[in-house]
Amino acid sequence: MKKIYLILLILTFGIYPKISEGQNFAPLGAEWYYGDFWPEVRVSSFIHFWVAKDTIVNGVNCREIQKYNRLYCKDRALKEYIFDRNDSVFVLNPDFDEFQLLYDFNAVPGDSWQFTISSNYVARDTVTVVIDSVSYDTINGKTLKSLYGRRLQRKYFSFAPSQIYSQNIHIMERFGDVYYMFNWMAKNEGTCDFNNSSGLRCYTDSLLGGYHNDTTVPCNYGNISLEEAKSLKRTDVFPNPTSHNIVISTSTLNSISYELINESGQILKTDSFKQSKNLDLRGLPKGLYLLYLMHMDGYSELHKIVKQ
Repeated sequence: MKKIYLILLILTFGIYPKISEGQNFAPLGAEWYYGDFWPEVRVSSFIHFWVAKDTIVNGVNCREIQKYNRLYCKDRALKEYIFDRNDSVFVLNPDFDEFQLLYDFNAVPGDSWQFTISSNYVARDTVTVVIDSVSYDTINGKTLKSLYGRRLQRKYFSFAPSQIYSQNIHIMERFGDVYYMFNWMAKNEGTCDFNNSSGLRCYTDSLLGGYHNDTTVPCNYGNISLEEAKSLKRTDVFPNPTSHNIVISTSTLNSISYELINESGQILKTDSFKQSKNLDLRGLPKGLYLLYLMHMDGYSELHKIVKQ
């Protein structure tokens, strides 16, 4: 009934009600879980963000978001810095060392906002967010506003870079973009074959409480149950993170092929082994690497290795 009343206000009087609880985006302790899947890999994973602490960056009081896993093609760091003011959310753009408008929850249909990103074509490129419609939902007794619209930006993977790429978006109070918090095309994304998001799976904070989009899928696993995930685990890779080497250990007696891949998609090492393999990483720079394991029966695994 509450949702129907809000819609009648909009249709009849053009009134967009103010959310009584206030936005307070990303309060301390807030957590997001997104589904994470990799093309050509059978078992999906998850992406986890959480608000770790209050801090000051460039003289601005803000909050630090830390990440377990991320969308690597988006080309963003493992820490983000965010603050909110008057129902608008701002994020630090590390390329320009400045805070930019990420979400405007005051927006009504026809409104738009812009932010700039680094580009292969110009030093600063513009991304435009256009809001086409709004709606309101009640979650845990609290009314949350949703913005529906389009994100417009240069089509980086096109041979005609002047073409504009249009992406449908859904941005929701508390949650942010329900596909991924930082959901725009990075300059190398057209040729990047790393992981993708399957959307927001879970969210929690001390004010709203918990939200679980699909209770049949655990927050911290892919599209399989916890028991299935445990049964699918055939190998152990340790230590991780590592500064020297990793050991790949498996209970299977059959041969396993592996590829070690850097964030640019280059295959750095490839070979096969049985039961155990010591992989020397001392000559590689610090960063994230992907270890792709292929079993003889067609089963595959993907492990993310952090070199310190």
